[in-house]
Amino acid sequence: MSTETSTDTKVFEAFEKYDFDADEKFKAGAASIIAKEGGGDDVLLKAKLYYYARFVEAIDFDAYQSWKNEDEDAQAKEKEPTTTAMGDTVTIPPKLTFQQVVDMIESGQEVPGIRQIPNKLNEGTPSEAKMTVRRKPWENE
Repeated sequence: MSTETSTDTKVFEAFEKYDFDADEKFKAGAASIIAKEGGGDDVLLKAKLYYYARFVEAIDFDAYQSWKNEDEDAQAKEKEPTTTAMGDTVTIPPKLTFQQVVDMIESGQEVPGIRQIPNKLNEGTPSEAKMTVRRKPWENE
């Protein structure tokens, strides 16, 4: 069963990576389906699955849907706050590409996972020194 599951996972990952935008045959068929059925993510997904199963590789719609839901649940768990060994609660930020970080900085958005430190000095009064000043070598008596 685990071999079957890993095979299914490989098929699902290959489906996710398939470049439907570059496939002229798919684009022509999808245009007519969307014109008939109306544009929607569900209609487009079904069209992609049908095309992939018919012309590329066999894929099970229900198994793909359950795999996709499990994958989304795993990603949602990654975003949940976790507790460190010291008892601090930390939210793991999403993984961003370098270009996404650059775009966020250029547009003035906050980058997730970066702590904002105020640009000011400590306003409290400084403490008094408690240790004696160390003597210099030439001050020996």
